Amino acid sequence: MKYEVDFTQIDQLDSVETRLRELLKKGPLHIKVTSLKRKRTLPQNAALHLYTEMVAQKMNGAGITQRELVGKFKEGFELPVTCHMIKDIFREVGKEMFKKDSTADLLTTEMQGVYKIVDQRIGEITGILVDWPSRDGGIAQ
Repeated sequence: MKYEVDFTQIDQLDSVETRLRELLKKGPLHIKVTSLKRKRTLPQNAALHLYTEMVAQKMNGAGITQRELVGKFKEGFELPVTCHMIKDIFREVGKEMFKKDSTADLLTTEMQGVYKIVDQRIGEITGILVDWPSRDGGIAQ
């Protein structure tokens, strides 16, 4: 038989001990302890979505642009570049160029157009250019 029980409070230790004693009376046990890490709740997810919508509406209403926000937000500390950040930039350029919300909806030629714009701009800002990768080492189309 398999028993799974989640204990989340220190004051539950007495009930854990009681339950283990009951189970041990039935025979030997193999006990596996796994740490529970809670993900955000559905209400937190809804609140996050609402918060971000409200902030965006207020900032747009005040005429604040992304460039202005990001530039001022980052003052005083540095954030590492992540692949998610680059994907967000790629997606935003694709939206502007081709009015498509997802990169999955881009045609192959559109994908290459977005890549060229993103890579060129990143190169202008940072001096870093990266060839479009492919499995065989060439340029994927």
